[in-house]
Formats: sequence, C-alpha cells, structure tokens
Amino acid sequence: ITITMEEIFEEQNIEQTDIAFDDDEDEGDLDMSGVRQEAWIAKLPLFLFEKWADLNDDDIELAKVQVYSDPYGGPDQYKLILSDHERHADIPKEYELDVIGQQVQNNYCFCEDRNINSVSLSATVTGNFNIRPSVTADYSKKLRERTLLAAKPERTIRFLEENENRGAYVPPGDQSAVNKFSNLVPKKPKIPMEQKTTRIPKNELIDSLFGAFERYAYWTFKGLKDYVKQPESYLKEVLNEIAILDKKGHYNNCYHLKPEYSQNISAETVSVAPQGVEASLENVNNEEEYSFEAPENDEFEAGGSDDELSDD
Repeated sequence: ITITMEEIFEEQNIEQTDIAFDDDEDEGDLDMSGVRQEAWIAKLPLFLFEKWADLNDDDIELAKVQVYSDPYGGPDQYKLILSDHERHADIPKEYELDVIGQQVQNNYCFCEDRNINSVSLSATVTGNFNIRPSVTADYSKKLRERTLLAAKPERTIRFLEENENRGAYVPPGDQSAVNKFSNLVPKKPKIPMEQKTTRIPKNELIDSLFGAFERYAYWTFKGLKDYVKQPESYLKEVLNEIAILDKKGHYNNCYHLKPEYSQNISAETVSVAPQGVEASLENVNNEEEYSFEAPENDEFEAGGSDDELSDD
C-alpha cells in the first residue's frame, strides 16, 4: 500500500527567487531509479488508516491483495485480506478494492530522506482504488456491536430498593432561593372542608332555582350562588338551561326565567332580588318602582268623561 505524496508532505508556497533556484541546484539530481517500480494508491477507511498511521516498522506485513481474474474476459476483482496483527483484532478482516478509473497516467510516488535532504522517485502509479469493508458475517457483527455501543446511554436509571433512602434531593442554593422569594406571590388561602360545597342532584337544584325565581323574577349570579350554595360551574351549567342572562337594559347582568318557564310568574314578583341590586339599579328602593305605569299627559290631566274627550 503506497500513500501519495499529498498525504506525506504539507503544501508549502516557496517564493520564486534566485536563492530558491540556487538551493535546488545544490541538492543534486532527482533519483529516478524507481521509475519502473509500479505502485497502487488507495483511499482507506478512517478507522483502518488510524490503525496504520503510527506504525514505524517497515517490515510488518499488514495485508495481502488477492486478484480474481474472470475467465470470460470480465474485469478483475481485487480483495484485501488483513494479516493476523494485534491492531486488527477489533476491525473487519476483508475489504473490497473498487477501481477508480481504468487507466492512471502521470501519477508518481516520491520519497524524501530528511536526514540527507534528498528526494527520489520511488514508483509509478498504475492503479487507483477505493477500499471498503466486505459485507460478511464478521463485518455485520462488528457493525451491530458498534451501533449498540453508540446507542447505549452514558447515564442509566437505577431504581432504589425499599430499604434505601428516598429523600428528596435539593441542589445547593435552591432552597434558600425558594425561601427568599416565596413571599413575592401571595398564596391562595385554602378553603376549609366545612366551607366546601357538594353537588346536589340536578332535579333538586332546578327545583331550588324555580323557588328562587318565584320570589324574585331577576337574580344576579352571585345572588343565586349565595341562595343555592352550589359550585359555580355546576350552577352555571344548570342555570343556562332554564334562565337567560340580560346583557343590557334596566336588568343588566341579571338572570330571568326563559319564557316557557315564566308563564306561572305573577306580575307582583317582577322585581330584583336584594342580592341582585347593583350599580345599574342603585336608584331603585322598592318593588313598586319596577311595576309598569302608563305615561301621564295633558289629556289625562284635563279629566272629563270619554264622551267629552271624543267631542274635542
């Protein structure tokens, strides 16, 4: 396996000066003894390159290349088999060599001896390959192991046993911060159990509401809530089935029975419950002021009989 010159040397920009040309002349002629030596260049997988990158012994046999010729004239097949080396224990052993371009021209390998500061042409490149692992049972196994290892979480959940301490863990500083700023937002007072209301059956609630509307024709929601002592959501749900909320006019924000339920309400009960007197009704002092009165005019003030009025 031969590494190209681009992987060995760092690219350097040398200024084209007379001094540079003088240095080239002092180094002597380029050694061309290896021009007839053939070599292949190959692109390795990263994990395989890392296994070979820091090897210093030139006599180590890393792998063998097997060439399979097609008897029917097809293209040759190439396979790379790794040798039994300790660095190859956890990587696939077989690799396919895919040919990149059938003919390689004007590619050469150079070597530099830094001790004597000389460069020589070591080989002529005759083949360009891309190396990839062969899909074998061994490769599939290692790929599965690598996938499971990558999916394994770094931290695991451990369930405490019954005899272990399960006390809540408060990180340092958190408790003091809670104590310091807990008074910024006022806490909602808890309602005692004796003050909490329980739902009564729906039919009983409807009967209670009808009884309220028999006493007063108009009620505010707060007044009905104080009267029946039921939860707001439950009361509003049942109330919307039998009553209507006035949103404007003299009885603004007051409930009254729907027409189909208010036929039995007498004219004397057309008034607002005491709990329902609000800002819009603050000038009302008694129930009589809610009764309808005919408007006064000059004709009624003049008096007289119907005949006299008709004669005029």
